[in-house]
Amino acid sequence: MALFSLALAALLTGRVTRSLGRLTTAAEAVARGELERRVEDVGDDEVGRVGRAFNAMTESLRRTLRELADRQALAAVGEFAASLSHEIRNALTSIRVDLQLLDEETPEDASAPEIRNRALQKVTHLNRTVSDALSLARSGRVGQDNVDLCATLQSAAQSATSEFEERGAKLQSPSAASRPIEVRGDRGALEQLFLNLLALAALHVWRRPLPQVLREYVMDPIGASNTWRWHGYDNSWVLIDGLKVQSVSGGGHWGGGMWISARDQARFGLLTLRRGRWKDQQILSEEWVEMALTPGPANPGYGFMNWFLNTDMERIPGAPESTFCHLGAGTNMVCAIPEYDLVVVARWINGRAANSFVRRVLESVVTGAGDE
Repeated sequence: MALFSLALAALLTGRVTRSLGRLTTAAEAVARGELERRVEDVGDDEVGRVGRAFNAMTESLRRTLRELADRQALAAVGEFAASLSHEIRNALTSIRVDLQLLDEETPEDASAPEIRNRALQKVTHLNRTVSDALSLARSGRVGQDNVDLCATLQSAAQSATSEFEERGAKLQSPSAASRPIEVRGDRGALEQLFLNLLALAALHVWRRPLPQVLREYVMDPIGASNTWRWHGYDNSWVLIDGLKVQSVSGGGHWGGGMWISARDQARFGLLTLRRGRWKDQQILSEEWVEMALTPGPANPGYGFMNWFLNTDMERIPGAPESTFCHLGAGTNMVCAIPEYDLVVVARWINGRAANSFVRRVLESVVTGAGDE
């Protein structure tokens, strides 16, 4: 009997030792990165349960690493798509500018306008396709901050006030709530949402396409050319009195859809430098200009989502604090500098070089004035 017990104990000990040996070998393999290694021949005893737990752990680890790799791959694709989209859009904008220059400088003949318009339409279509790809690349990457909904709506309403005043309508900004109405989200995206809704409301006030209103009330009075273009979002079409019109600009993206020449940029900059006045006509209300020059609550360098301010001396430290700018995609820049009664226009300048460019212009102005 004692001999039988001893033999049984030796058998069980050997089995446990072999199982633990297989478990140890598998654990060492996993430590080397061999994540496909499993413990085979697990039984129903304690060692077997440990083996099954080990197999479940390695399977979970493999699944987690696969998901992580997929996410990293998607992120890499997104970054690549965003970079590629920017490069293509830069080239498209250069082509568009060249076409617009041709529109200004080439003698007219029967076929030229039609050919240029077709080319511009193709560029516009491709630009929107690339912009959609860029939006897809950025999908899911929205801010998740605590945002005061009432303050955000007030900021958007103040930005849109002038559009209603030009038509003799009054936009009543929402009164401050007794306590903040906070939501989790992206402040900029929410402001853009409110602005889109207000643009639609303004369209119903005028009851005609917004580019026509812009031409009549702003561009024609300041003597702008007829080469500028206003492009709207493809998903913003609405019917007004049976006429299909777009309610939100943005075909050029960056929130706006204005394609405009350097000359027209300079004239618009002069209009804002004169605080909305052109010769003897007040085109933009002084109240609205004052709001546009007031630092916004979300960003002191941004005036109610309209004008880029220099109040913190960070954007253009080489210029006076009162300097303000209008910026477009590609750093198409209009800087108004009240101290020098000066408007500076730069197109396709590297954003990091904007400060040194403006500083050199100011140095030239000061030096020239000193030589007189």
